[in-house]
Amino acid sequence: MEKKTDIISVEQTPQLVIGENSIKRGAKIAKELSNIINKQKLYAVIQGKKFVTVEGWNTLGAMMGVFPEVVRTEKLAGEEGEIKYLAEVRLKTPQGQVISSAQAICSNKEAIKGGKDEYVIFSMAQTRATGKAFRLAFSWIIKMAGYSPTPAEEMITLRQEEKEIQIQTADKALKSGIEQDKKEITLLAKNLGFNIQDKAKFKEQVEHTTQLPLTEENYLEIRLRLGVLWEEREMAKAGLKAEAPVEPE
Repeated sequence: MEKKTDIISVEQTPQLVIGENSIKRGAKIAKELSNIINKQKLYAVIQGKKFVTVEGWNTLGAMMGVFPEVVRTEKLAGEEGEIKYLAEVRLKTPQGQVISSAQAICSNKEAIKGGKDEYVIFSMAQTRATGKAFRLAFSWIIKMAGYSPTPAEEMITLRQEEKEIQIQTADKALKSGIEQDKKEITLLAKNLGFNIQDKAKFKEQVEHTTQLPLTEENYLEIRLRLGVLWEEREMAKAGLKAEAPVEPE
């Protein structure tokens, strides 16, 4: 009697994009990802550029076969009345291989959308760390998909439920964005110990630190550079340092 053999269809598991065909495979994933991000509005529009939100980065992670894992979230000592959290997130494969890791800090002294309650600060630290970990490993795929490689949460803080922020390019909206950048530059400069009372000294310190002229067209980049410097100093105070990507074995 002939023995029957059952044929079972096994769904293919997403694989990391490595090896000699990585660019070709990465381009294919980038195209599929772009369609999903556009359809689901998993991006924020900031000064005419699209920045992918953490939901979009997580979508890429699912396509790549990796997922974020929160390693720790710690409350750090700060100034009187300050609420400050540090989160560490790493990206892993289902087999346990660590692809990258990153740390991020969030404080209620920042200009944060969604409020300054402790749970918001706690969650935003995790969100930022998640975005950074993905950026370290997969920013090149996001760039190929047509988006800026910086996670949206590093550009502007979002409410937990927000999936999209649209900033119109009309003059009124543009001026509002410029003014917001200016306020955040001043706040960051103050936290870094710059002399914000003396306009000439303030301008000199900002330009020397960021290596950029203090003009409206540079406000966004200046804000980002000061933000990175502030975060590095906060980590240094806590005896911490940013994690580098982990090379695949």
